[in-house]
Parts: sequence; C-alpha cells; structure tokens
Amino acid sequence: PLFIELSRQRFKCEKCGKHFIPNHPNIYRGRRMSTRLVRFIWKSYLRGRPFWEIAERAGPATSTVQDIFHERAEIMDDPLTPKSATVLSIDEIYFRDHGHLSIFADPDSREVIEMIQGMSTEAVTAFLEKHRRHLEGRDKQLEAVVMDMAGHFRTAAEQVFPDAKIVVERFHVERKARGAVHNVRRRETARADESGKEPVPSDGFRTEWKRRKDKLDNNWHTMTPTEKMNLSVELSPIPRMEAAYRAKKRFVEILEMTDRDKADRALKEWENALTEPLEKDFSSVLYALSHWREELLNYFETDYTNGFIESANRTIRQDHKVGMKFETLKAKAKFGIKERRRYREEGRKVPEDSFMRVPL
Repeated sequence: PLFIELSRQRFKCEKCGKHFIPNHPNIYRGRRMSTRLVRFIWKSYLRGRPFWEIAERAGPATSTVQDIFHERAEIMDDPLTPKSATVLSIDEIYFRDHGHLSIFADPDSREVIEMIQGMSTEAVTAFLEKHRRHLEGRDKQLEAVVMDMAGHFRTAAEQVFPDAKIVVERFHVERKARGAVHNVRRRETARADESGKEPVPSDGFRTEWKRRKDKLDNNWHTMTPTEKMNLSVELSPIPRMEAAYRAKKRFVEILEMTDRDKADRALKEWENALTEPLEKDFSSVLYALSHWREELLNYFETDYTNGFIESANRTIRQDHKVGMKFETLKAKAKFGIKERRRYREEGRKVPEDSFMRVPL
C-alpha cells in the first residue's frame, strides 16, 4: 500500500473559539484513507472480489474493509430508494439464513430497486406504498406490475395500485405446460415398459425417453423438417404422450400470439378441445387460466416479462455466502449487478481481471 503524509492547517473559530480542520475533498470523512481507496474497495467488492482479497491488495484489515463497504452501502442506499420506476417486477427468493426475501426491479432500466425481508402481503404493501408516494411526488403513475402467480403479490398490488395492470408473463404458464408433458412422459413410458409394448427400445421406453426428454421442450417452429418427422415417429408408439405433446405445442403457439382478443378466443378453444384424460394432465395449466386469466391476457398488451428479475435472482444466489449480512447481500443486488454489467460493457471480465485494471 502507498502511504501519503498530508499536512493540513487548523483553524480557530472567532465566535466560539473552537479549533477545527476542514474536510479535505480527497480524504474520506471519518477514515484516514483517500476517497479513491474507498471507491476501490466499494467497486472491487461489487465486482465479485472477496473482502480478504481486497484487504490483502489495498492494505487495511479485512474488518476495516467490511466496515467501509457497509458504511458506503448505507450512504448509497438512502437517497436512491425508491427509484421512479413506472413498471415494477416483483419476485421472491429464499435463503436459509435470511428466510424469504422480496425483490423489486425496473424491467426498463434493468436495475434492482429494492430488496426487503419477508414476502407477506403486509411487507410488500409497505414498500409499494412508499413507491406510490414517491411517484406521486413526481407526478407519475405506475403502469404495470409484473409478477409470477403469487396471490400475496397480487393482493398488495391491487390495494396500492388499483389502476395499474397486473401482468403474468407467458413463461410461467408455459413452464406448467412443459411440466405436464414430462409428467405424462414419466408415467406413460413406465407403463409401456411394463406392458411390453412394441417396438421396445434397447434400453426400454423410460430410459430412452429420459435421454431424449429435451426434444419435448424444443419449439416446434424452430425444428427442421427432419427433426419434426423423427419426433412424430418416436411419439407414435405412446399415444397419450403424443396427445399431451400436441396439446402443449398448440398452447405454446397461442402464447406466441400478439393480439389479446385472438389469444383469448384461442385459449377457450384449446380448453374445450382437451379430452378428459388431458384435462387431468394439464390441471395446473387450467387452474392458472381460471385464476390468473386476466393477468395473463395483459401480457399480450404490454409484453413485459420478468426476464431481468429472474436473471438477477440467479446472480444473487451466486453472490450469497453463508453468514453474509442481509445489508451486504442487498447492496450487491442493488448496485453490484449494475456495476458488473457496466464493467462487462467496457469489455472487461468479472471478476477475473487484474486489480491493477480496476478503474476508479
């Protein structure tokens, strides 16, 4: 580390007679270190460096580095919460040491706005009320709230923002349809093996389709004619699985529509076309359509998704370490994801790059 000896002048107040030393712009207040070093510690940890490695490189003790990061996190957090987002994405995440956490993000700017402890209706409502007051102070209104199919999120959003559209993106419902097909696959291939259905694959239907299960998730429109023909031939020995796949394929086609009214009519036709056995197989999808239909149809009007917040959840899981303070995890979520994205856009790798290349 580099040590700088700085001579500073003391002054005496003529009114009260007390002595004081004015703050230096390059010295971090309350610490005997430069503001440049503090920024270095802040950005290095946000980019993925552990505290001990930063301390080893910069010179202060590890505990001092941690204290500096937490001090700066409090300063950065206070004036920036909440931001003036007119569209909110809401999701939850769970850690054993922190319990359930609720995450709020702006899908337009691709930033995490806030992360709070708890996922109850009361906890979510408290933050949304704070955000509503913030928007009203800037003459703005919330346009939409994007969420998964969580009832407590919907209840809170309807209470605080009754005029905002609640949007459930198609991928949550599509995932249920894919899961239904795989449930049929596991059940029907096991039955085919037990009954000795012909022609029997060398390793049996169940094992063979376990290897080929990804084929059932492929988008039919992106498959080549040869792949489509091969899949049709492979499904033909198991009619129930073939019927489930075709129902899922049609359902995905509907979700790819861009007109709300056409999608609504197509969904009704799809529901009416299901046979009784398929209704049992796709019961989770039918339940979602009956309880979240309006919110799902809003997706066709707004086209908002939870893609960013799902990606942020994966990053937060990677950043989390056992014993990490909630405030540290929150700071990495709110500022670290944005900082690392900016760092990557500059053509740098995170966090493998040399410390000597970290811009301040």
